[in-house]
Amino acid sequence: MAPDDCLIFQSHQGAIGKPHTPDDHLRLRVHMVEAMDDSILLMPTLTALQTAALHADRFQATYGWETNWSKSLLYATQAPTTSGTVPIPSVDPSDPDSPNLTNNPVPITTDFFDFLRVQVNDPDTQYDKIRQIISNFSFPHLPTRLPLTALRRVLTSCLISRIRPYLSYQPLARSSALCLDHLLAHHVHDYLGFPFRFNSQLLFAPLSDLGFDFRSLVHLNDTAALQGLLRDLNHHVSTFRTMARITLADWTCMYNKCRSPLEGTVSRSFSRLARRLPAAWVTAHDVLREFGLSIRLTDQSYLVTGEVALRHIVRGLPPPPSSPDSLSITNLERAGITHLSQLASWTSPSTSSPVPPQLIPHAHLHTALQPFAAGRDWPRLQLWLMRLSTLADLVHAAAGAPPLGPFDHRWELALPRSTRRDIAELQIRAAATASPAPPLNPHLLPPILASDASAVDIAPPLSQPSKHVTFAAASTTSAVLMSVAPSDRLASSLHGEVLGLIAATLLHLDSPAASSPVPPTLYTDHLNSVRFIDSHNSLPSFSLTSSFTPALSVYRWLLDLRSRFPNSPRISYTPAHTSSASIPARANAHVDALASSPAAHSPSLRPPSLPLPTFTLPDYTLHSPAHGYVESNLQSFLASHASSLASHSDRLRPNLLLFRPLYDQHTPPPHPYTRASSAYSAAVQLYARSSQLDTAFTRFARLGDCLPWCHAGCNAIETMHHIFVQCPSFDGLRQSALQDLIRDTSEQLAAAETTPPLTEVVLRITSALFSDSVDVWPQYTSRYYFGTMPPLRCTTASNMPATQRLLTRVVHGWHIASIRLAGRIWGVYKRRTSPRRSAASPADGLSLPPHLQYLLH
Repeated sequence: MAPDDCLIFQSHQGAIGKPHTPDDHLRLRVHMVEAMDDSILLMPTLTALQTAALHADRFQATYGWETNWSKSLLYATQAPTTSGTVPIPSVDPSDPDSPNLTNNPVPITTDFFDFLRVQVNDPDTQYDKIRQIISNFSFPHLPTRLPLTALRRVLTSCLISRIRPYLSYQPLARSSALCLDHLLAHHVHDYLGFPFRFNSQLLFAPLSDLGFDFRSLVHLNDTAALQGLLRDLNHHVSTFRTMARITLADWTCMYNKCRSPLEGTVSRSFSRLARRLPAAWVTAHDVLREFGLSIRLTDQSYLVTGEVALRHIVRGLPPPPSSPDSLSITNLERAGITHLSQLASWTSPSTSSPVPPQLIPHAHLHTALQPFAAGRDWPRLQLWLMRLSTLADLVHAAAGAPPLGPFDHRWELALPRSTRRDIAELQIRAAATASPAPPLNPHLLPPILASDASAVDIAPPLSQPSKHVTFAAASTTSAVLMSVAPSDRLASSLHGEVLGLIAATLLHLDSPAASSPVPPTLYTDHLNSVRFIDSHNSLPSFSLTSSFTPALSVYRWLLDLRSRFPNSPRISYTPAHTSSASIPARANAHVDALASSPAAHSPSLRPPSLPLPTFTLPDYTLHSPAHGYVESNLQSFLASHASSLASHSDRLRPNLLLFRPLYDQHTPPPHPYTRASSAYSAAVQLYARSSQLDTAFTRFARLGDCLPWCHAGCNAIETMHHIFVQCPSFDGLRQSALQDLIRDTSEQLAAAETTPPLTEVVLRITSALFSDSVDVWPQYTSRYYFGTMPPLRCTTASNMPATQRLLTRVVHGWHIASIRLAGRIWGVYKRRTSPRRSAASPADGLSLPPHLQYLLH
């Protein structure tokens, strides 16, 4: 085929010869896309398409394959012929070399095409398919109703597992996914048979938010869209990665005024551009906006080298007079100056100083610009360059966002990866030089190394709980103790273990023993790291692309360090916390004492901190202002983030009924909601927390088919609170449940040998659990029938781990007893007020033996 008969993809700025960023230089030559038994031929003209189809048909016929022309389709865009059919030549499958050709009529379409049974970039059609699947689904027909726990498992096994692949291939708009969640909730409501529909968001909320933890299609759709965007931008196949970055370059410069749409600074939605942009990317952008997240480019070194257009920079800055106007940039372009490298240069970044590099204008420009109109603008341009003096200013301007705080080192992303690596390794070396930590005893131990890590839970005021991670490394000549920077709130002990191995390797490389032909042994008690290193020693560090590997960035750093220095120590495993007196055990005990010492985790005397490496992250990485970079386990992170947002949302019904921070914060026990074989109490909770139980007052307000007074004859309006807490007709059930609960709680406290003050506090709260109490309940009224418990304001002894575990068991016992009591009371109430019961009378002549009389009550 002729060179002009192929399709070349490149960005708009690259096509017109005015590149803004290095991605505008990307070009992708594409002929064909094939997966399984589906193929797409991409050609610029009909003649080229017919030629390519003939070659492809002849090639596959040689190997016994035959094209199914009845399923073939021609998708035409920007073409004069947009209706009818076009002839596509093919060969005789029995004689591929024959010159006799057959023309096959192929219909033309202009609005869709299928690939792998999915209409590409058409979420509306995908929504219709999934909606039809849900509408046709029905729960098993059994003599009795399935419990709510069984409904949850049936939906997960039989329906969600079928829908998930559809969302992976083509994510939906978030509003469409929400409609599907409502449809699932409608199915559950119809099956349970309660008269008023529950709050659907409550069904999919986690247990910690008083929800029921059903799988949400909104969450699955959000995860699929965001994972798909990150996969495209970081794809291990260069063809897909190049196409994604060309698309992002056009999205940035054509549709978002040269500001990255993924940096979390864009408040608008791009749903109207779903035909110009991948619809899945538009959904992913909506997810980023909803959750306040961003996707950062972790290698912005083109800003240091100056390979960025001046017009691109100016469009991302505030409007004039603080930045040059469009005419000034045009005058510079007419003078042949289009990029930052032609206008100024940066001072060399220092590995010993965290100060960002400074921007210095070229000295010869004042004279060189005099013959041009840009010469008149030079004083104003110099003033602008003085204001844009540091690399941090330029990076934040390119992102269109101000710094997030003192720990926002976004500007470091513009430094070359090797420079950032050298700075991080220098920080560890400097900390080792100044560290007061004692080394291993050279008189008792041979020349070896050891490392360990420690992580403790912390709960800063007005902030979410996180972990404080420390790591220590020691040799016979030096030692170092450091912590992970507080901005990396997703760090775990795994990060600390690997950072400890890196620190120990650097200690060895700086020691006199580094020149020894036999490297020493580095002992660690983290067996997973030893196995990971052993299995990846033969691979380059940047070949690790799995998003399912936790702490991948630090593992890459360690592998890169070992590849640069072949005399790195041998890593070996040794068990931790043993009574052994062996050399590895004593070395491990030494670094374990350093990493977990009280001084290491002291809020006032914490060791030097080190941020997690950004120089080994993928090119595009998810970032959260509150948590730092998200390397792996995206689905779990999004679920946790959605839960924290829902806990303050007005759409979650319990938030309108209770001021939840005043109540106990223990997560309810999962068994009654996920595994119990009989879960009527869970169903009652679903409707009670939604304020949808059909009490007399609710029916009077909505249907007007009864009076609002209590059915038991009380002189009170029949509300949920009256039935579950105040109505005398249920006092027997409440007293019986209370006696059982006090007995069980007392036995737990006695078995744990708790202190008398703690026992007195717990039993006092237990005795008032099912009644209104000013001293116990935050809002003065009992809310046990919502599954919420009063707070445990105990003594300082309750901060001990053993006491915390005891209190968790106590609260779980309260919760189970409370929801079971609410279920019993509501069951009795419904039997008493059932129309079928009131219609029956003793005159019916039905009599039963004494041992079966309970069936009539």
